[in-house]
Amino acid sequence: MKVVGITILLAGIIFTIYTFFDVPEISTPTKWLEPWIGVLVIITGALTIFQTRKQQ
Repeated sequence: MKVVGITILLAGIIFTIYTFFDVPEISTPTKWLEPWIGVLVIITGALTIFQTRKQQ
């Protein structure tokens, strides 16, 4: 489960960095949500790692 948490955490970091520096050709109305989704994924990964530590 710890590996899953680390994978989710890294995916969230990469997604957040990518969406922060991405300049789309067509701007969508929900473009402002993308960095926040990345932050939520990072929090999910961190919570997964934390829960794994508590169980051991």
